Amino acid sequence: MVSTLKVNKIQIPNSDSDVMSLDATTGNVTFHKTVAGASPLSVISNSTTPATDVASIEIDLDTSGIYRYQELHMHQVYHSGSGENLHMTMRDEATGSYLGSGLYSSVCHGAQQSSSANNTGDDGGWNQDYFKLHWYGLGDDATYRYSHQVIRFVDVDTTAQRTIYQFTQFGNSSGAQVVVQHGAGTVLHNSKNDRCKIFMRSGNINYKGYTLYGYKRA
Repeated sequence: MVSTLKVNKIQIPNSDSDVMSLDATTGNVTFHKTVAGASPLSVISNSTTPATDVASIEIDLDTSGIYRYQELHMHQVYHSGSGENLHMTMRDEATGSYLGSGLYSSVCHGAQQSSSANNTGDDGGWNQDYFKLHWYGLGDDATYRYSHQVIRFVDVDTTAQRTIYQFTQFGNSSGAQVVVQHGAGTVLHNSKNDRCKIFMRSGNINYKGYTLYGYKRA
């Protein structure tokens, strides 16, 4: 004998506080309380829709305070046009505008291997107009000259500390060299930052999709 239970929410006994709710249209289940033994890792948002030859990519960040940090994974990133260097700015939640000039500091380090040589280098700056996400430039096609980008955001949800980021990028450059690079930086302003914008110094950007993960506080 098979029994069927049909509900759209479950509540705590003697309370109107929801433990779980079910969307009758989509079937999506939302847990409103901590699930014992559950993983601290959540998918905040993701997209499998490619972006082709666009001026920038904007991705919303969570400022609710439930995450210790958030980590953005971008897949098969490459450039169009003459620019190879990847940059990023942050939006101030209070004003709805991206933070302006002189409010970014970053440092980068990388290594590049070609058929003939191995090179390393550094880049960075203080009081800049954007974060740097590069030492060496991106590749220029989706066949094999592309990179994967991982960016970790900390303290986007508070004005008590300044937002900091850490990134790692690995893949192939336009000259088919193998490249790995990493870096970090800070916003030189106390603000909640609810969105990031990623763009090229010149030219446009392409990517195959992204996933934004959140690591919950204990």
